[in-house]
Amino acid sequence: MIDGILRAYPADTITDNPDLLDGTTEERLAAFPGEEIEQSRVRAVLAHDLRDQVPNIGVPSFVICAEDDQITPVGFSHELIEIVPNVKSVILPHGGHFMRAC
Repeated sequence: MIDGILRAYPADTITDNPDLLDGTTEERLAAFPGEEIEQSRVRAVLAHDLRDQVPNIGVPSFVICAEDDQITPVGFSHELIEIVPNVKSVILPHGGHFMRAC
């Protein structure tokens, strides 16, 4: 669990806000559904691939990500930007998975 939290935030955010680890850990532990359910969620995410359907999106779309996201690497966003019609995008230079635009 700590590994996921460390990957979700940029290192400088954790350094500047050390209490963030404790608060995030407490929140995640309180919401933790159990190992079996957590593993089934990971398997579902890995198996859920709708890239062949993405070009059929019929509404304007927006992709936002951070260059340093270790959980959802920026390459996935680049791929979406290439195949989603009518897409606008912003790639932030910094922010990790839990990026903040402001």
